[in-house]
Amino acid sequence: MLKQEYISQSKRMEELLGILSNKRKLTKKLQAELDELSNSVAEYEETYHAFKPDNLKEMIELRMYQRK
Repeated sequence: MLKQEYISQSKRMEELLGILSNKRKLTKKLQAELDELSNSVAEYEETYHAFKPDNLKEMIELRMYQRK
């Protein structure tokens, strides 16, 4: 995926999330689109913007944050 595709998919995902927060429900078609976009954007972010802890302390803090 190119950066421009990532940007356009992110914008569309934000639109769908806005609809979801306003109406509290999406149609099955829009829900499937949101799921697909979410997976695609997540894959791009993991590939190009992955967070890699520099030391053990950062790794532990990240894990604690993830578990809340």
